[in-house]
Amino acid sequence: MGARKVSIFGSTGSIGCQALQCIAAAPEQFSVEVLTAHHNYQLLAEQAVSCHARQVVISNEAHYQALKDLLIGSGIVVHAGRQALIDAGQISVDLALHAIVGAAGLEPVFASLSYAKMIGLANKETLVCAGRLLMQEAEKVGAKILPVDSEHTAVIQCLEAENHDAVHRIGITASGGPFWFHTQEQLQKVKREEALKHPNFSMGAKITVDSATLMNKSFELIESVYLYDVPQEKVEVVIHPEQVLHGYVQYVDGITMAQMSVPDMLSVIGDILHWPKRPAVAVEPLNMMALNDLTFFPQDDKRFPALKLARDVIEQGGIAPLYFNVANEVAVEHFLQDKLHFLGIVNTVDAVLQALPTQKKITTASDIKMHLEEARRFSEKMILRYSMNAA
Repeated sequence: MGARKVSIFGSTGSIGCQALQCIAAAPEQFSVEVLTAHHNYQLLAEQAVSCHARQVVISNEAHYQALKDLLIGSGIVVHAGRQALIDAGQISVDLALHAIVGAAGLEPVFASLSYAKMIGLANKETLVCAGRLLMQEAEKVGAKILPVDSEHTAVIQCLEAENHDAVHRIGITASGGPFWFHTQEQLQKVKREEALKHPNFSMGAKITVDSATLMNKSFELIESVYLYDVPQEKVEVVIHPEQVLHGYVQYVDGITMAQMSVPDMLSVIGDILHWPKRPAVAVEPLNMMALNDLTFFPQDDKRFPALKLARDVIEQGGIAPLYFNVANEVAVEHFLQDKLHFLGIVNTVDAVLQALPTQKKITTASDIKMHLEEARRFSEKMILRYSMNAA
């Protein structure tokens, strides 16, 4: 068997950088076909030379010439622009790793479906916005969807295919973020700098804030329904600050299968790159003798209402999950610009959902772009009532 052909969308982000770290540990096992980034052209050029990528795409066209200049003489083909990013999905590979944050990653994922044997999905928004359509299309073309996520990787490892009908409950855990032990009054005073300090992981700003509001876990709840084809009643979220137990499956015979590891995404990314094999990665195994104080808490819908909203969105269906995602994306952007209070993030999402004008559906991939643009415009209007200026 030859080298595994890999494309990485969003290679300069946290997931992309760790993926290239794993590839560098076993370079003979991989052929990097495409790397993409939005604006960090300097790091993109360094990565491309280091891993001998065949092509690179910088979606922000303003950096096209600067990127070309850095890669003169390398033989690496350079493309730029949004369409080039989507076209990159139509290059045949064994694994397309999608790590672009936000709704911007949806079109490249769908573009990859017919050209990648496996899709490593770190872009939660794709499953949240159009999960049912994605899974249907993946089944049609025979593409395997592998979520690049510690909780979902844990569940997949515990889920026995031959006993799927015997599943009683699926559980995913959440750290609770930096504010789990805050009172409602303390949450009202949270600042941007505080929200960007995750207790366990180093991630991008958007995902870190989503973890602080538990919106990230809300996305995973929605993802679970599509990934495992189960009703939401069979999925529970448990707060586990230590993040040692990542996910579990309880079967009707009373047996619970759980996966435990130190909180480190490197092992998850390594597993995806080498799937279904388990590679040796630079992550220490758990010291079982040191596990004296593992704690678990039920979700708190009063202080962190995002999870309840997610369950309502699943019931509502249609375009509600897409609006749920886009409204949060817009709200987080405003929060990071100090234009919105911390609690205003989820309040904005709730307001958008309450005011949804119609119950449309996403029936084809071409519907997605139109609905995303509509959702963003609608969310921008709704957010004004929760802005700092209106407070």
